Order: sequence, then structure tokens, then C-alpha cells
Amino acid sequence: MKRLLSISLTCLLATFAAAQAKDFPQIDYVKSRHVEAETFKRISEYFDGKENQGDKIVLRTDPSVREGWYLVLMLDGDADQYPAGTRVGLKVLLPGQKEEVVKATSLPTPIPSSSEIWIGLTGKDEPANGKPPVAWMVVIYSPQGKVYSAYKSYLWEKPDEEAKPAQQ
Repeated sequence: MKRLLSISLTCLLATFAAAQAKDFPQIDYVKSRHVEAETFKRISEYFDGKENQGDKIVLRTDPSVREGWYLVLMLDGDADQYPAGTRVGLKVLLPGQKEEVVKATSLPTPIPSSSEIWIGLTGKDEPANGKPPVAWMVVIYSPQGKVYSAYKSYLWEKPDEEAKPAQQ
């Protein structure tokens, strides 16, 4: 299953240029950072015990753990423009590991009006010793697999051989 998901996400990114849906919000840029659990606690939670995510969508690999390493996707529009069932896929290479971690989840229903999607590697998926991921790729796609937007870190793939300067 993990292998199939990895292949699927790679194929989705490969067809990204041809299938990108401009009618939906695009990932403008991504910030990567470690976030402490207390950062998510709002005053309202002291009264009703429920997490208030504020003006962002928060997705975690372990929903019961808030602390972790987060990729913060900044969209050029609001996520509520995506249809119900929209999925977010993440492939990440962690320090000291040879195998990539592959995760996918659906946006909450109804989809909140937010231009930020926080994807947290939490619990057992959090990188060891607070080190950031080495490389990552994130894809927002439809339930049918149509890519709406994708973004990858600089180190996700090697440069093309043709793009390298000639050696003399």
C-alpha cells in the first residue's frame, strides 16, 4: 500500500505540468518548521476542551500529537474552493533514513476558508532530534487523481544531466 501510494504521488507530480488545474488555489510557497504543542493552544480550549485551529487547516500524521515538524502550505486562494474529497499527499525523506515516508489524507469536510494548510509530521513520524526533513514533496489532488497543485523542496530530485555545465 505504501509503495502504491509512493508511485501514485510520483506519477501525479510527473503529470503536474499538463494537468495543473488553474481554477483551484495553487501552492504559492511552503515554510518548514518545528512547532511546539503549546503553539496550538487557544484560550477557547481552556473553556470547551476542543482544539481551535484558528484561520488555518491543520493535518497531522498522528492527530493526537500536536508537537512536530510542519510544512506550512501558503495558497494563493482559499482552500474552500477545492471540492469535497480533495486529498493532500506528502512524500518526505527524513535525516538518517533511506526510505521516504509517504502520507496522504483528505481535507476536512466542510473545507474551511483558509489560505494556509499545515501538514504535521507528528508522533512516531516526527524527525528525530528536531532535525528538519532532508527533502519533501507535497501534492494537492482530487479523489480521481487530478493534480490541483504541487510543490517540492529544492533537494527533492537531482538536476537533469543536461542542465549541468559541461566538464572540461
